[in-house]
Amino acid sequence: MTNQNNAVPQPDNGEQSTSVLPQYPQPSYPGTSEQPTPAFPQFPQTTQPDNSIPPAPVDLYQHQSDQQQFSEQQMFNVPPGAPAQPNQSNARNSHVSTKDKKPLWKKWWFWVIVVVVLAAIGSALGMGEGDTGAQDMDLSATPSKVPGATTDQQEPEKDPVLQSITATYTGSTDAGTSVDINSFSITGTYDDGSVDSVEGCTVSNPGALVGEQATTFTIDCGGVTTNVVVTGVTPVPIEYQNALVKANQYSDMMHMSKQGIYDQLVSEYGEQFSPEAAQWAIDHMTADWNANALQKAKDYQDMMAMSPAAIYDQLISEYGEKFTPEEAQYAIDNLNK
Repeated sequence: MTNQNNAVPQPDNGEQSTSVLPQYPQPSYPGTSEQPTPAFPQFPQTTQPDNSIPPAPVDLYQHQSDQQQFSEQQMFNVPPGAPAQPNQSNARNSHVSTKDKKPLWKKWWFWVIVVVVLAAIGSALGMGEGDTGAQDMDLSATPSKVPGATTDQQEPEKDPVLQSITATYTGSTDAGTSVDINSFSITGTYDDGSVDSVEGCTVSNPGALVGEQATTFTIDCGGVTTNVVVTGVTPVPIEYQNALVKANQYSDMMHMSKQGIYDQLVSEYGEQFSPEAAQWAIDHMTADWNANALQKAKDYQDMMAMSPAAIYDQLISEYGEKFTPEEAQYAIDNLNK
């Protein structure tokens, strides 16, 4: 098969051969007298001699180059038939080559890569401090979480108001003891229902206790007051205390009467206590005198086999047990029970 692109049709009657490529109308440009150069190269017109010598074959390589130049002109919107730009392809290639030869740091994409790399490094370094920064940001962004800070929805916390107080005396009751605020334990009740100790109170009338006399002290805690009554006690001498010990021993071991114990305490043949010490001991005893009389009656009955009448006389005799008639009668009535 013959390639139609490789041969040029032969004229029949010696007429001039036509160009292989189509001819486009040549545009005219106002303001210039020069004739535009055709967009494509014009091949020389050949004539057919009389002897019908065939025309020379067309250079295929040159033909392909012309077609490529035509395609490039279409790519750059060169209108058909426009004047060919002088060495347009070479100029474009030269321009591209000049751009490619710029230093690396002058290229825009180089700085884009640098910015991306620096951002990645900064992000990696900040990961370890991310939680601390977030916590700091939360604290600074939420002042309501800081102690003492308030918001529009939350009112400042108010201290409870003292409503009443209760004071207890904790000092000595001995006569002559000085009483001040340190002698009391004070507890307050507040408006929120809580109960707690109160500090900073005072005693309106501090002073010393008087023996066997009650003194009222006023406690003041910021306008809330209460009264405490304290009775002074005269200190008991050692003699008095010893007389009480002896009196209880006579009562518990020998079941003696009140009068009998007193006589034994003051007797010059007995304990020889002063009458005041003996009387103070008798007044502070807690003995059951009826029980003592009954126990004494049983001793007389069991040990001496005495009759109830004789036992009664022995119980009330001033030379005997010195019980009262009421105590002796109680013993007789309960002797055999």
